[in-house]
Amino acid sequence: DALRERIGDSQFVLYLGRIDESKGCGTLMEYFERYDAEFPKRKLKLVMMGKPVMAVPDHPAFVTAGFVSEAAKFHAIRASRFMITPSPYESLCFAVIEAWLMHKPVLANGNCSVLRGQCTRSNGGLWYADYWEFREGMNRLLTSDALVRELGQQGHDFAAKNYTWEAVDRKLTRILSSVAPSALNHALLAAASA
Repeated sequence: DALRERIGDSQFVLYLGRIDESKGCGTLMEYFERYDAEFPKRKLKLVMMGKPVMAVPDHPAFVTAGFVSEAAKFHAIRASRFMITPSPYESLCFAVIEAWLMHKPVLANGNCSVLRGQCTRSNGGLWYADYWEFREGMNRLLTSDALVRELGQQGHDFAAKNYTWEAVDRKLTRILSSVAPSALNHALLAAASA
């Protein structure tokens, strides 16, 4: 309720994770401040959920929430327009998968090959490499409901196919099934020749 009160009726985009320079948050806040100055009539908010380990500027468009419950996190994903993932160093971003499973697109740091690759394979998001691409991605995702729905659906389909427990279980079973027979054959041959 306190978070909802701080957001009010404003549309918002969401960042989930440690609020840290190494996660790209400094650049995200710089870009968002610049974007907000260019488009003040949008009254857009950037909601940041996670432990802050860097200073967050005192700016009316920034809403920090610290750690929140899983229920509050999922409610925020559902209520957001889209998720922003600014990290230049990701190996796998669970927040992106959570957003996609809830039919939300992402705007990702294109300087991170993993995030860019996930967006490319899923068709579930856009990416940026500089402020001008960030600005264009923001504008497209904020002005086209059809694009948001399409990217969100494609992201959902990709995440459901590749990252649900059932999908991971199927992949592990397939991998283990292909490895186990050859390992068993190798063990039997070794035992027979001994």
